[in-house]
Amino acid sequence: MRNIKFRGIAIATKQWVYGSLIAEGNFSAIWETGITPPKPVIHETVGQYIATFDGKEYYEGDRSKNARHIVYDEEHCCFVFYSNGSTGVVFDQDSYEMYPIIGTIHDNLLTHTQ
Repeated sequence: MRNIKFRGIAIATKQWVYGSLIAEGNFSAIWETGITPPKPVIHETVGQYIATFDGKEYYEGDRSKNARHIVYDEEHCCFVFYSNGSTGVVFDQDSYEMYPIIGTIHDNLLTHTQ
């Protein structure tokens, strides 16, 4: 069975939270397993879990060093690596090796701790 989960940047902490998505209109919250209440997140940062390869989880919005990021392609009903103005490359076990992930398109919103 496919694991359906999401991540988003929490409004209060500016850190990623992972779990079930609660969304209505422009409001989104993530309900972390075993933690209540749900945490409101920045709506634009919500991304769906895609797959795990080599022990690393991949989510919609991840960014590769080749300036591509993962988006859902509604026309073809699949996740693709996309770059503005280019044709998407289907996200699969081969493409994740060609486009190593270096961050997310939302990294500038995170609170970085040292």
